[in-house]
Amino acid sequence: CQMLLQKLDIIINDKYKNLDKTAKIRILIYTLILLWCIFLAIYLSIFASEDTSSYKPLSTSDVNEVDIDGADFSWAVRLMGYGINGVMSLFMIVLVIAYMLLESVAVFIPILIFRLAGLRKTVVVEEDEYILTRNMYFIAAGLSLVLSLIVSHLVGIIPVILFTVVWALFMLIYVIGVKNRYYLRRNI
Repeated sequence: CQMLLQKLDIIINDKYKNLDKTAKIRILIYTLILLWCIFLAIYLSIFASEDTSSYKPLSTSDVNEVDIDGADFSWAVRLMGYGINGVMSLFMIVLVIAYMLLESVAVFIPILIFRLAGLRKTVVVEEDEYILTRNMYFIAAGLSLVLSLIVSHLVGIIPVILFTVVWALFMLIYVIGVKNRYYLRRNI
């Protein structure tokens, strides 16, 4: 593990030391935004796993012989139990969607501002910056997914994946912008 970290440190330092001052600032801000995205994904995964694991569905198998005025209404009580379970499941889905919308807003605004301010038309992106940006994106997405799964104790795997996918898709706004600036420079 230590050898892997040393190799990673050599690769990052070799790419990082060839960058100019503005590229280093862009990489630093990009790293801070990635850390913010990872934090949000982990934090929301904790909330989603606690919210979804705390609900225990109603057991309707115990319902037998519910008599009202001599008529058997156990079917109606079971049906109400199934209905309540369905409504609670729908509520959990709506809760996860609300968390995803919250994450979308919290991630989209800084990424869009950084994309518009950091990659103006006059910005030239070197190959080292593009490769470092792309590699950091993939490492951060994998790290976010693994840490979110660990922290949520593998409860609610689908929301955990969705929380990582939400910020990863929004982060593509910047990564594709860097890629376009790099290929534009190469074609000139």
